[in-house]
Amino acid sequence: MKIRVLEMMLATMPFLGHQECVSQSLKINVANLIYKDDINITGSTYYRINALPGTNKLNGDYTQTSAVKYNNNDLMTIKWSDRAISNTIDIEQVQLYYVPNQNIHINLVVPGAVALGQSYSNIKPIKIKNKAFANIGAADVTLGVAFLNPEFGWYNVTFDTDCSRQFENSSSIISLDFRGTDTINVTNMNSMFEGCDNLQELRLDNFSMWNCCNNRDNMFLGCTNLATLMYGTASVTLPTGINYDPQKTLEQACLLLDLGS
Repeated sequence: MKIRVLEMMLATMPFLGHQECVSQSLKINVANLIYKDDINITGSTYYRINALPGTNKLNGDYTQTSAVKYNNNDLMTIKWSDRAISNTIDIEQVQLYYVPNQNIHINLVVPGAVALGQSYSNIKPIKIKNKAFANIGAADVTLGVAFLNPEFGWYNVTFDTDCSRQFENSSSIISLDFRGTDTINVTNMNSMFEGCDNLQELRLDNFSMWNCCNNRDNMFLGCTNLATLMYGTASVTLPTGINYDPQKTLEQACLLLDLGS
């Protein structure tokens, strides 16, 4: 009888070695990260760090890093340059970090331009440098990226002419939205999304491959979970897993963009 009571007690006791993961969804706007300090959203603090060790000032080019913390854990950094000469904000590198015992999804919004110090008299467009979104991977952290037009209207997020391996091996990215982009001047998209094995959804509005007809090899290689391509109201459902065919995905993308294959 005593053994049976002990078994019942053990069965109702919590397993102390297990810690439940907390699911959180955070929305982060690059403009807020760059130009605002101490922003509190959904219990998290976003703040800007200026003049980090190793940053530089060269001919009016200021390199800075915006940092995101969640519950005192480093969550993400965005390295960017405020280039006085070209009058642009260059996003140079996005990096995620492992956050133990947390399941966190980040919706990162990259506007086409930002108002310096929230002053509409000093608006700077944003440009994404080559490989800025490459190798983004962190356990327990997923990322949805949207490149969207700001309220100014006519600004678009632009990219370097070389977008080869731009998002390569970014296993944390699960969705990409290009509705606010301008890729008309991009000439190389080789391996652009290669190795994004958790990418599930790709919205291609405003996306252009016109100048990349001979430079889009392996563009979707390894995107085995890419299930949906979208353009406006049109969408294409793709087979995933072992039946995934990156060449078919490229052909479908070209058809959506009215490029032929």
